Amino acid sequence: MIINFQLVEQQLKGEKMKVKQDWKPIKLKAVDDQDLQVFSQFLYESIVLPSEINFEEKNQQFAMAVERFTWEHAGEEKHLLMQVLSILVINYVEKANLKKIFNSSKIKNILSISNIDNNILIMLNGGDIITFKVKKCYCLLEDIGKPFYPAIIPTYSKNDL
Repeated sequence: MIINFQLVEQQLKGEKMKVKQDWKPIKLKAVDDQDLQVFSQFLYESIVLPSEINFEEKNQQFAMAVERFTWEHAGEEKHLLMQVLSILVINYVEKANLKKIFNSSKIKNILSISNIDNNILIMLNGGDIITFKVKKCYCLLEDIGKPFYPAIIPTYSKNDL
């Protein structure tokens, strides 16, 4: 069997260009728990580095850069899954519990985000939780980078969320 590597490479480049052209960056706002459930789907397995977390107590604003996976773009076709730099912002933060996260140098993954009685919870792997007491729920999620293909593709089941 003879494989024409040039042809295969051209096909892969063509698919890669098509995929990136079809991809649209997200820009979402959440004002209640239903909205945050949508955020959870977009943020599932996102990569978080403690060094990319910022809390401005004076401005009552929390911001976190994450490398999220484009589940909404890939659907059931895992080979279309990409990774993109995004920013999660939580406004009106009265109190934040971040000590355990800031004291860690480990890479974390987001499992879910929710709002219960103006307490926003970000569940991370390893049982870690980031908690915020907020005046009201007002969160933003926006893609700010260009998508790229990840080195490792995480698994995802619709039953996980």
